[in-house]
Amino acid sequence: MYNKGKIIFFIGLCLIVLISLPIIAPIIAKNNKHKNQITSIVLDAKIINQQYKFNGSVGINDNGSVLIGNSIIDYVYSTKALLGYFAFYGGKFYSGPPANLAGFSLQLNSNFNVTKNMILWAQNVFIIKYKNNNYYINVEDNLWNSTTMLSSLNQSLVSGNGGFSESNNRVLYYNYALTNFNIINYITKAPFYLYAKMVINQTNSDYPQVYMYYNFRNSTYNSGWVLYDIITIHVKSSNPQFLTGIQSSINSYYQYNPFITQWIVGGLSSGSQLIVYKWNALMNLYYMYNNSFYSVPDALSLQPSIFTGGITEENVNQNRGIKEYYKNGIVYQFQGINKQKFLWEPHLYYAFHGNNLTIYLTPSQGEWKITVIGNNYYNETFGRHAPISFILKPGEYRLIATLYAGSKPIRTFTYTLLPSGYMNFGKIINSCTNITSPGYYELITNLYGTQNTTYYCLGIFTKNVTINGNLLLMKNNEFDIGFNAGIYVNATRAKIIGQTLY
Repeated sequence: MYNKGKIIFFIGLCLIVLISLPIIAPIIAKNNKHKNQITSIVLDAKIINQQYKFNGSVGINDNGSVLIGNSIIDYVYSTKALLGYFAFYGGKFYSGPPANLAGFSLQLNSNFNVTKNMILWAQNVFIIKYKNNNYYINVEDNLWNSTTMLSSLNQSLVSGNGGFSESNNRVLYYNYALTNFNIINYITKAPFYLYAKMVINQTNSDYPQVYMYYNFRNSTYNSGWVLYDIITIHVKSSNPQFLTGIQSSINSYYQYNPFITQWIVGGLSSGSQLIVYKWNALMNLYYMYNNSFYSVPDALSLQPSIFTGGITEENVNQNRGIKEYYKNGIVYQFQGINKQKFLWEPHLYYAFHGNNLTIYLTPSQGEWKITVIGNNYYNETFGRHAPISFILKPGEYRLIATLYAGSKPIRTFTYTLLPSGYMNFGKIINSCTNITSPGYYELITNLYGTQNTTYYCLGIFTKNVTINGNLLLMKNNEFDIGFNAGIYVNATRAKIIGQTLY
């Protein structure tokens, strides 16, 4: 299920360039018999089958697996809080049947345990519609029973500001739509910025509570964090947490499949498909550990095909979809073809600038432990680093960097440092760009795709350029080697002398 896309360039130790180089219901914009007769839009749970769809939701899908070289390694974590960030700079889109209007949903989704044998699936959702050159934004939440396939929700055990949806005398899910008596929450132009947060607390009776927050911002307004619903599950729980990865101690219906945590874009509602003509957005997803938020260790672009618990049925058209790439702690989204891939690979790169050691990490906002030791020097730091620097005198040192998921290490990098020569590693390349000045350049991260307005990633428009690839990759997910390859050299000025293709 992991299609990493076409690898176009393997940039070797030194690339030298001399000269330029569902549970089904129709869209419900109706008065359900909820509290206050509020308008509700239904989002569907996919807990019926395991079939993979290229037309899956697109965004950040964390299933507890990390890409390391050509291998995939599993990890697992549980957390009391999740946070999603989304910036939208404009687009042109349409959600097909049954929605049939210009709109999309932005969903923060995760399963959590109440007991070992009871799992619920929570959704904190923005509904975004476009009409008359404005974006209309609503907020809602949903709670489903994801313990088994087609589980009903016992409404006597759940309370909050919302009500329940029923079909054939069976309670499907809990829903609260924050529409202020059918009035849209926000009307705005682009750009705008959306934050969603879900936090699990407990009452004095040990009942789990899911706190639903949102934050809306644009150029003139900031709502701040708004707590709009508290969902209480009236069942005693010893340690309720949001679940990611294979949690075999939890009795889910596919016990050895992973739970998926999602911050994704999909169709508007009721399993509808989003068709994208233009799109410009960025996002990131964080989990909480020891009261701090960290970027998830790794993630897939498309909704995974193997899972347990709940997962959304809203999706994005494959060909008129959204392509993504990661850069400097952010996932960027543009109109394109959906591709299943890991959004990044955990990586470390370091460089000396004089006596200043600078360490660059991917994910840059991940949960890293960094240790530098040697020459009567010791420094250990834990947390988010983007990047981090140390001042070292001449001598020999060891650099140890470990990426964690919660309390568990995932991958450790170890290096021996000899800064006595104080090598200057020159200019850094960390994104698709044009090189217009001669000199020595260091690639410090994998590069994906092309520049926004070009068909290439790196453009070289000067003589006497050396690029150190650091064994990193350039991946172009749309094209084969040739006209649309990763590096463009101005052919009227020069040619590539050394290059390794992979």
